[in-house]
Amino acid sequence: MVHPSRPRIDANVKAVAIALLSVALTGCATQKFAPVLVSGKTVVFQGLIYAATADEFVRAVEQHGANRVLIASGGGHVAPALRMARVIHDRGMDVEVFGQCFSSCANYIFPAGKNKSITALGLVGWHGNMQHLLHLLHLHRTGKAPITGAILEEVTTLAAQEAEFYKTICVDPFITWFGKLPPYDVRDTYFLAPHDMARFGIRDVAVRADYAQTDLAPYNAAGVEKVRFVQVKWESLRMPLVAESP
Repeated sequence: MVHPSRPRIDANVKAVAIALLSVALTGCATQKFAPVLVSGKTVVFQGLIYAATADEFVRAVEQHGANRVLIASGGGHVAPALRMARVIHDRGMDVEVFGQCFSSCANYIFPAGKNKSITALGLVGWHGNMQHLLHLLHLHRTGKAPITGAILEEVTTLAAQEAEFYKTICVDPFITWFGKLPPYDVRDTYFLAPHDMARFGIRDVAVRADYAQTDLAPYNAAGVEKVRFVQVKWESLRMPLVAESP
């Protein structure tokens, strides 16, 4: 776990919050629901996470007594992803990532696994979570960046559910957004080596030998950085306080 210091309000927090909420509250409506397949005791999930796909996933796990999840997901709605993650954790299921696992997949599904592996073209990347949005709530309270009551209520509810989940699985949620702060200043998404994941509480992770050297060209096309590998500078890492936020 990392240690607290004074909060720092990032100038880009509102833009980050809007981007996160677009996934957390509305998702990518143009994308089709992901199929949930079953092979023996393995549930295969590929695509975005919605309430309907979470329902299908839970049914598949319960009906087949699944003990393993094979997943590739760009993320999706927070509440359904948390529901899937709780089932994975409660049943002690293993999680294998074979494609990209970003946003809600990285935040909840991946760390919920008992044993975790990243294989094939798998990549687990973070770009923020609901706790990250508590900075936005602070701005709202001070009147510097007012937001609507509906969004404020939704973020508060999801942040509380998320905090309880991380407490249950003994993972420091700062793993999902520390890379947005100096000296990293990651614009979009970042990924970590297993030893750095472990210090945040995500343990029992196996990755391919060249994971840190993953070819990011498909993500960082046209000279725009979308994904970056981050090596944590533990000697200077400090967790911003969020207690001042409502």
